[in-house]
Amino acid sequence: MNAIDTFLAVARAYADARQLSESRVSTLVFGEGTRLKHLREGGDMGARRVARGLRWLSENWPDSATWPVGIARPQPCEKEVA
Repeated sequence: MNAIDTFLAVARAYADARQLSESRVSTLVFGEGTRLKHLREGGDMGARRVARGLRWLSENWPDSATWPVGIARPQPCEKEVA
């Protein structure tokens, strides 16, 4: 499974857990409602942006949901202290 396929699997699990549409998850993660559709249809995205999206999903993962089996969960980023 490549990075985009992995990301899409996690995004789908998040959408299911939160009972949200794919376009809503896309808006929450990337600020554009069609980005996930674009990726699912074979579009591409840079590795850093995919990693940021996966990190967003991890940091906002519902407590009641199980992270997808077989996919490594990103470690939380330390917030900068001002």
